[in-house]
Amino acid sequence: GIDYDSWDRAKDEVIFHKCDINNWEVGKKDNKDDLLKCLGLENRPTFFFVVRMASQKGLDVLIKAINGIAHLNVNVIILGSGNPKIQTNVLGISKKFPWIKAELEHNEEHAHKIYAGSDFIIIPSRYEPCGLIQMIAMKYGTIPIASNTGGLRDSILNGKNGFLFKKGQSARLKKTIERALSRMKDKDKYKKMVERAMKTDFSWDKSAVLYKKLYEEMMK
Repeated sequence: GIDYDSWDRAKDEVIFHKCDINNWEVGKKDNKDDLLKCLGLENRPTFFFVVRMASQKGLDVLIKAINGIAHLNVNVIILGSGNPKIQTNVLGISKKFPWIKAELEHNEEHAHKIYAGSDFIIIPSRYEPCGLIQMIAMKYGTIPIASNTGGLRDSILNGKNGFLFKKGQSARLKKTIERALSRMKDKDKYKKMVERAMKTDFSWDKSAVLYKKLYEEMMK
């Protein structure tokens, strides 16, 4: 579960434009326009990765996939810090392609803006016991593309409120990115997917009840 007092596009004081499920399309466009302007990126479908840079998080899988999507006319934003070797690889790929923006720091304020202004979040984790970023992304109307593992599999309904791919496989990630772009072109299906994601309830009001139920069942 996540704290919707901290992560809610309708109340977020950090993002460029607040919005709710009733005006999310305008809010997404306005937030995206301002985000891309700040980053010097063109108006394209925008994917992002935001988390600590560790081998668990599968950034190498993302980097391999990036080399295969150069023809797709997209943006990729990478925000985070961690393993120096991974950071070097991220800088290398960002220098190779001008449509990639890499910021090697932990910046929560900027993370809020990226959640609000991006179209998709990529989560290529090798394992993920829970995962919060997919829950945050959905609240902001940003569709997760994630490894089919752990808490990612538990919280994302493939093709309904996000996309899942076989973990550790950059070729599968590339195909899933293509699938996401195809869905985005079908405006009606894409709209339904975004709204289904935003309505997915990860609040503690729901999670606490489920934890209590599980605990009571174990006590029996």
